[in-house]
Amino acid sequence: MSIRIKRPPEYLKDCHCNLNVSSASSRVKYPLNSVLSYRNSSLSYKYFVMSLSSHVEPNTYFEVVKHDCWIKAIQCEISALESNQTWETALLRKNKAAIGCKWEMIKKRLLESKQALNQTFKIKDLENLRYFLGLEVARSKTGIMVNQRKYALELLTDAGLLACKPAPTPIDNHEKFSSTGSVPFTDIQAYRRLIGRFMYLTNTRPNITFSVQQLCQFLAKPTIAHYNAAIRILRYIKGAPSLGLFFSSTTSVHLKAFCDSDWGTCSDSRQSVTGFSVYLGNSLISWKSKKQGTISKSSCEVEYRAMTTVTYEIQ
Repeated sequence: MSIRIKRPPEYLKDCHCNLNVSSASSRVKYPLNSVLSYRNSSLSYKYFVMSLSSHVEPNTYFEVVKHDCWIKAIQCEISALESNQTWETALLRKNKAAIGCKWEMIKKRLLESKQALNQTFKIKDLENLRYFLGLEVARSKTGIMVNQRKYALELLTDAGLLACKPAPTPIDNHEKFSSTGSVPFTDIQAYRRLIGRFMYLTNTRPNITFSVQQLCQFLAKPTIAHYNAAIRILRYIKGAPSLGLFFSSTTSVHLKAFCDSDWGTCSDSRQSVTGFSVYLGNSLISWKSKKQGTISKSSCEVEYRAMTTVTYEIQ
């Protein structure tokens, strides 16, 4: 019998492949287990996270057709679209690109039963929600936690930054972006895809909303500076990939709103940015970071516009 000490391969040290990875033997300078832990999670939730993390969704149609389960899922979705008369089959016109199907949700009265809905739509009773479209939901007696842990890890993996050094902030507060301040970034589609994924991540990460809003202004002609700022957001996400929203079960039914503004933050148009957050008790329920439609002459005017915006939100 060999007495050699067995260790996992070094190339797996930074992979998110199990819940009990010892950081002492790892040579990775910034291992994932230093920013992600399941120590305080219940055993059932640990098993759920493991099964979720081990499942890899295909990225292309050619990967889908290799698995019978995905082919069946496509057939079921097409059947539901046809039975609900969501679309009509037609030939794709020349020089036109196909887009994804959009669901039109019809509002129903709260007293209508699930059976009545099922007669009109193809629906499923998913019982207690645990995972839906990248949103992970954990329940306890103290409240509900919603995050996009798996989505954030996949974002870092696709960018090749799973072992990167975490950034303390999502953006450099002293940096002012413009459309002409740097060399143009050649892969525009890659930049747009990355910003689009950031936008979806803001569903549970309000702390990156302002940074993403700043970079969304340059989707037409991004520069190297904009791409580097996007990479910084990825490094910031690495610092806490499981960060999300917590909705307390004992919160008070009391609305609180906060607003702020950044006067003349846009170097190209001199427009200001409004930011606000709305809380129900201690639970964050609404937030936004958006450029104002007009140019303000003073910081005082900007603040009043921000207060007007958040007042409309809570009315």
